[in-house]
Amino acid sequence: MKKAGNFNMDGFMMDIIKGMCIMDNDGNRILAKYYDKNILSTVKEQKAFEKNLFNKTHRSNTEIIMLDGLTCVYKSNVDLFFYVMGNAYENELILLSVLNCLYDSISFILKKNVEKRLVLDNLEIIMLAFDEICDGGIILDADPSSVVKRVDLRNDDIPIAEQTVAQEIFPIFFLGLAISPRAVEMVYIKMKIAKNDDHLLEAGSDSFWEPGNYKRTTKRIEDGYKLCNDLQQLIQERADIEKSYAKNLRGWSKKWGELIEKGPEYGTTEAAWKGILTESERISDVHMKIKENLCSDVSSQIKAWQKDNYHHTLMQNKERKDMEDLFKKAQKPWAKLLAKVEKAKAEYHAACKTEKSATNQERNATADSSLSPDQVKKMHDRVQKTKDQVQKCREKYEQAIAEITKYNSVYIEDMTSVFEKCQSMEKTRLLFFKEVLFNLHGCLDLTKVESLPQIYEEFYHTINNADHQKDLKWWSNNHGVNMAMNWPAFVEYTEEFREIAKGNKSKEALPAAPITLINQRPVNEDLHEYSATMSLKKSNNTSTIKSANKQDASATSPTTTTAKSNATTNQRNSAVANGTGKGSSGDPFEEEEEWDEADNVLVDNGEPGVPVKALYDYDGAESDELSFKQGDVFEKLEDEDEQGWCKGRMNGRVGLYPANYVEIIAA
Repeated sequence: MKKAGNFNMDGFMMDIIKGMCIMDNDGNRILAKYYDKNILSTVKEQKAFEKNLFNKTHRSNTEIIMLDGLTCVYKSNVDLFFYVMGNAYENELILLSVLNCLYDSISFILKKNVEKRLVLDNLEIIMLAFDEICDGGIILDADPSSVVKRVDLRNDDIPIAEQTVAQEIFPIFFLGLAISPRAVEMVYIKMKIAKNDDHLLEAGSDSFWEPGNYKRTTKRIEDGYKLCNDLQQLIQERADIEKSYAKNLRGWSKKWGELIEKGPEYGTTEAAWKGILTESERISDVHMKIKENLCSDVSSQIKAWQKDNYHHTLMQNKERKDMEDLFKKAQKPWAKLLAKVEKAKAEYHAACKTEKSATNQERNATADSSLSPDQVKKMHDRVQKTKDQVQKCREKYEQAIAEITKYNSVYIEDMTSVFEKCQSMEKTRLLFFKEVLFNLHGCLDLTKVESLPQIYEEFYHTINNADHQKDLKWWSNNHGVNMAMNWPAFVEYTEEFREIAKGNKSKEALPAAPITLINQRPVNEDLHEYSATMSLKKSNNTSTIKSANKQDASATSPTTTTAKSNATTNQRNSAVANGTGKGSSGDPFEEEEEWDEADNVLVDNGEPGVPVKALYDYDGAESDELSFKQGDVFEKLEDEDEQGWCKGRMNGRVGLYPANYVEIIAA
């Protein structure tokens, strides 16, 4: 028999295999065995390693790679990948010989049809091949024919009465292949252990009480520090979004304000359009305030708490290191007892395995007539000796179990005490994070913004003030059928006189010939000037626009008067020339009665108003405007007009004020 491993009783030098694995072409594990408990000790670690291993190799043409400090050799066939792992310093040729032995053995067992379906159907036999090749990381055999023979030995010569319980349970030919009694018993024992202790193995492999598994709890401390950074980043990004939104609203409002100002919309409907922009500017202020609150209140609160509760040394978190030291101190005595138990367990199981093998050999020798009685006796003595060794190892194993069982209560108490300290630290963090999230909710909850209902109430009133009849009338007066017209009429020829002399005009330069009077009208018969003043509404001078709207209620400035007279001179002259004076009842363009209410804009009719509160200071620029300070309370008598002004009463005086400088006081 060819042995791949070299055994030296003095130095225990042997070739060690860290693991063997079979995966499908999707990287899913079919069968795997790991022999070193110091590396890849948990199922989670093993699967992570296998995933990484598959990703590195499934598209590579090489046969050897280094991964996570292990030398890995592999080969593939159809839909399967075969791996053998050893130490970084292990001889690659030895690992390749084990890999080839594994592959060739499976190929012989499956009659050279090495594919996933057949491997799954014959998984128990392949598990036996694993054990025949390598046991506990020690290479037992690297000759595939020898491995297959031991797995596939026929047992026809063994009487039924002498077969073991396992041999009676399993058929002699399992899946078409004859199995040796030892192999059948190994399958039986493994199935029994897996059935009875599977839940214990799973719990132990990932349980908090296992050595070193407390590190997940101590890692949570460092995770808390990182979560503070993550939460700060989350809030900062939301603050940036709020700032960007506010900035975009401002830019959008400015852009459309210019377009509306230059566009064809007019009158009260234009004011409604501008109400949209006013709303966006005020909402922009709201979101900018949210951004400031997020940065100044919430984010700074997290930063201060993080600084008070987490302290970093040069290499690691101080709180985590302190807890790990306490866990190590509590676990160290129990870990020593556990190591003693594991050692005793391994010795006991090895003795049992040797005793079972010797018993089977004795049984086979008894049935073999070619062996002498002395040979049979030697086998019998060997069986007795192995049984004594089993009993001795069993007692040692039971003693180790008794010691660790006795110490379990102390271990549980010490570990629980440290664990509760970690829980207390985490409780503090969770409560703080809950408080922070509530503060975040308060900053983002728009329903709590007091100015928000007022913004949309005023927005609604601005839209509601759009009066189509007024707009249509204004258009008719300025651009439609209500405009005055210099209708064609017969005009007598009149001799024209021109100034011949240059220089300044003087009274002496007037012609001596008589001058014919074409038409005349009294000065007090001027037409109503609403249409003329409305033509100036698109001016950038707000005070001039407002003066034009209320010209009958206060004295107009010289500039405004000049503009009005220039704008209406031709219309007045033509109207008088055609007999359309104020006393004429036959004028089809009479419009004065539509705007009579403009003469009484600032008249106090004694009606109660709506109480409002000043949001900002305002000094009246003209005599008909109200002046007030922030916080003053007075009455609003009329809603906002198309130019953004409201009529109000303050201290018995009636005047105008900007609509967006006040807010309505809730009842």
